[in-house]
Amino acid sequence: MVALEFGTAKNIAVAIVIGLAVLCLIVAAVIRTVTTKVVVIVALVGIGALVWTEREDLQDCGGRARGRAEAGDRREVTCSFLGQDIDVDLPG
Repeated sequence: MVALEFGTAKNIAVAIVIGLAVLCLIVAAVIRTVTTKVVVIVALVGIGALVWTEREDLQDCGGRARGRAEAGDRREVTCSFLGQDIDVDLPG
């Protein structure tokens, strides 16, 4: 399995959240039944929150990796994003 790059994973997370927001608007316009509309929108918002939280965890992991690199620890760092391993390129 190919690991994602750190920056790519952050960009994918933002794109997913934006896509889910657009999907919420489309669902709100297309679905007529209020109950169905609410259930679908709540599910999409929940998925968006999950992705955003994972993105924040990924960013925190990247910050810790940067701190380790600045302290001289050059060991390879791998973070996780939605269960996938992400390779963190250490600065320097």
